[in-house]
Amino acid sequence: MSVVATHLLGRSETKQSDKNITVEDETLKRLLINSFCVNSDALLVYKALDGKDEFNAESVSGVEYEQKGNRTECALLALAKRWKCDYEEVRRRIPVAASVPFNSAWK
Repeated sequence: MSVVATHLLGRSETKQSDKNITVEDETLKRLLINSFCVNSDALLVYKALDGKDEFNAESVSGVEYEQKGNRTECALLALAKRWKCDYEEVRRRIPVAASVPFNSAWK
């Protein structure tokens, strides 16, 4: 699963096969990245196609990953990676203030 479209601040964007989704406002982009990373316990386990267990943050192409956790959360983490953000570093930098378990009765 991957993010293929966004609708932010009245602007819609659909990912073209060779391009990444972009956010022009850097403040909004940082807020989205922080939210994706901190409000998720999903993980991406990257495997380079050449067999080495490493990830080059300069490019997502040529890299496969295994999703661990919610598929939507994994897609958002992969988008953060494509925006050249290390979601694990964000999680180390921003502590979780509180955690409320999901309860369908509260929906």
